[in-house]
Amino acid sequence: MPEEWGELLIELKKMPRGVESAPQYLRHLMKMFVADFEMSVSKRLDMKYWSKLKKMMDEMRKASENDRVVDLNVQNLAMGFMTELALLVDCHYEIPSFGQDISPHLRWNSLVYSDRKPVKSKKNCRVFMAYILLRIGDLMRYKDCLPKARELYEQSCRINPADGAVWNQLGLTSVLSAQYLESVYFHTRALHASLEFPSATGSLTTIFKKFANRGISKSMPVNELYLSCLAKIHFLLEIENSETLLETISEKLATSKEMIVSLMSVYEHLEDGTELEQRAVAYISSIWTISYRILLETLAKRIEESEDEPEISNLLHLLTFFHKEGTEFNTSTEQASSNNSSPLKSTSRSPVKAQRREDPESSDEEILQRGRRRGRAPRLNESNDTDDELF
Repeated sequence: MPEEWGELLIELKKMPRGVESAPQYLRHLMKMFVADFEMSVSKRLDMKYWSKLKKMMDEMRKASENDRVVDLNVQNLAMGFMTELALLVDCHYEIPSFGQDISPHLRWNSLVYSDRKPVKSKKNCRVFMAYILLRIGDLMRYKDCLPKARELYEQSCRINPADGAVWNQLGLTSVLSAQYLESVYFHTRALHASLEFPSATGSLTTIFKKFANRGISKSMPVNELYLSCLAKIHFLLEIENSETLLETISEKLATSKEMIVSLMSVYEHLEDGTELEQRAVAYISSIWTISYRILLETLAKRIEESEDEPEISNLLHLLTFFHKEGTEFNTSTEQASSNNSSPLKSTSRSPVKAQRREDPESSDEEILQRGRRRGRAPRLNESNDTDDELF
């Protein structure tokens, strides 16, 4: 551990915790970033910085009884602290922009650079820059500047897509814009990111509850029809007139990344124990098989026409995904292409699910209450205001 950084850490542990001392605490963290950027990021002082700043914001808002003018002033104050940290680090270290058009408010002009230190770990640079963009995006969302928040979230996601938190925030902005399919996709990515964001489960459940009890028909917009059917599958409910409705869904799902990813996430957390679960698996098996056939037909047509190369590339990418994720499904098109065959019977076998130890006291109703068994590990509690976790 660098000597200067170690001394600053000792001083940090001695500092008072109250909201009154928060600005002093934040500036001390800035000194630690200047002393050793890589050590600071490896110990996730960026998360500690945001945690302290967010707590200060919450306390100030609470003291003002959520006065709107005070809220705006507090948000501007927080924006200043986040911007100052980004500029301070950029002034002392060579932080790449990773191909993104980073706001000039967060980067120094190259003409004013002093002798900056190189950073050995590009991963640390990614983590830091993405986290700054993520949290400034949050501040813009608090200000109801959703387009700017979305732009910052997207930049953060492109720099560090491994962080589930930014996928979750994209999902939140989509809900605020009533883009529910897009939101389901983003929250699903949050759950399956390398650094998972388990709280996204709650957002998904809220959306599924919104659509699960809707009456559904073929005349519905296909996105709403898909979400209603997916919600019913998630909660192990019956889909009436499923043959017609699932085929309608499959026509769009065949070329929709958002639909494919969310469908496979629900499938992953199904088991094959009860009749209700087996029915849900059969629904997904039907959708998957029909979609696969439609994708092949669409791809063959585009190749024959020899046009729109980007679309062909995208279709090939989706085909690769089908083969990668659909190993448990029968992708034979023979039965699926028959006009007389039932979509639910278009596969000769259902996906093979892991066998579960039977609980004699479990009922279908209890399984409905349990919902999906995700088994996600808890995320680091960013509100934990202590320095003990640094080592």
